Amino acid sequence: MHSIAEKYLYLLLRISSPVHEEVRIVESTIQRLLEQPRVTLCRFQDTFYRMYQEVRMMRNRVALVFSLALSLVILGLMGFVGNELNNRMKEIAIRKVNGASMNRIFLLLFHHLGSLFLLSLPFVIASAYYAGSLWLRQFAVQISLTWKIFVSGLLITIFVICMTLLLKSWRGIRINPAETLKMNRE
Repeated sequence: MHSIAEKYLYLLLRISSPVHEEVRIVESTIQRLLEQPRVTLCRFQDTFYRMYQEVRMMRNRVALVFSLALSLVILGLMGFVGNELNNRMKEIAIRKVNGASMNRIFLLLFHHLGSLFLLSLPFVIASAYYAGSLWLRQFAVQISLTWKIFVSGLLITIFVICMTLLLKSWRGIRINPAETLKMNRE
């Protein structure tokens, strides 16, 4: 037979305001009642915090990897836009000579990039849903993966694409068309 010292005994108490004096009173009362020299009181928040310590560490790692991946994607996107801009400089110059506005040229560049984005959209959504479902299986209490989560992610992605395209193409769109046509003729 095991003595009470060899077993763990959990007692859940709710104290309205956990002041150190009240905690000491509760601790000494439990020691007297159980006739144990050592009683350790733990706050529920601390226990809950320790339970999900690994999850928080994983969240931080995922956030770090996401930040690095986003940086790489933006760099790749800037390279793609720069290459697209170099390939279309003559076309952009002719459109500007014919009276195309900067907005129209921006939409022309965005159209090509947007079509690539739309082609990848089903694969991205399916992958995100699958990865999110796998991640949530480890928790007892789960949130539902609603469409709002995915729409917000898509809006953020569209914003990043538009800002990258705008910032990278701004210089190329503003170049004097006569200079562009001269450079291409040589």
